Amino acid sequence: MKKNVLAILLFVLFNPYLAQQENKPQTFLKGKKMGCNWNGKEIIPPIYDTIFDFDNTNAICLACNEVKKNNNKFIKVAVKSFECKYLNKENKSLYIKKTLKDSSNVFNIHRNTVKQYQSSNPHFVASMGTKKYLVSKNFTLVTPTPFNEIYFTREKMFFITEIKTENNAILLGLINTENKLIVPSEYSKIKVNDSDSLIIACSSQSKANGEDDVYNYQGKKVHSFRRHIEYATKKYIVYHIFEPNEFFIVLDRKSNEEKPVNGQNVLYVKDDTFAVKSEGNWFYYDIVKNTKTPFDNKKEKKSEGNE
Repeated sequence: MKKNVLAILLFVLFNPYLAQQENKPQTFLKGKKMGCNWNGKEIIPPIYDTIFDFDNTNAICLACNEVKKNNNKFIKVAVKSFECKYLNKENKSLYIKKTLKDSSNVFNIHRNTVKQYQSSNPHFVASMGTKKYLVSKNFTLVTPTPFNEIYFTREKMFFITEIKTENNAILLGLINTENKLIVPSEYSKIKVNDSDSLIIACSSQSKANGEDDVYNYQGKKVHSFRRHIEYATKKYIVYHIFEPNEFFIVLDRKSNEEKPVNGQNVLYVKDDTFAVKSEGNWFYYDIVKNTKTPFDNKKEKKSEGNE
């Protein structure tokens, strides 16, 4: 019997998943309202219609109450919506100043709101009306001036920002966690190559005859061209040509040699290898050897299963 008790104690103590579950705040229902307990103590009173779980770092949760608003003064139809608060384990809520005299702790909930704040990223995007703010999970406001949208990137330190002009044109830029502008807000598409610490900024739809640019992580422009830049690495620039036929041009940045590649899609794999889609089929393309190798579907499926 003593051996069984000792085995259970050791399992609990050295099982990180159980330890995490024990320390994670838990929601509870009292009547029709929800609250939250942590280590046997009530930290959020049961006054909310819904409480979404604390994030993966156990820093914040999202507590919401349902409100009904008449959508039309002539047609008495009640539209359900939610007003939410971001709360920490001390039951303190996030406040954001909208003006010098006006602040609020009530936020909107959207399709990706819950998934986004529950991630392990130390930052999240808070929505107030049509405006978005970047906030750290200790409730430090990163962007005092809001944006129309803020998107996460493959690098936790970078965020793509979206603004709308008076003509409803959408312009993208890139900021870091200190609200420093890395890429100016004048592009239609931005991608981050986290393997080579490069940022690809496309301006094809944001300004006539604009150049596509490549920036380093310090915000220095390291390459510009009138062609559409599909991708960039330390060694190569991949241009996407649409007229008169669709194909790609791979530029060797060191030798300035260009090689055309037929296809409709291209993805960087590693070193000198890209994955290219042509006529519905994918194959590997080795730039140095100028060779194409079909995908081994069995090998790819096995590889995916091991990830």
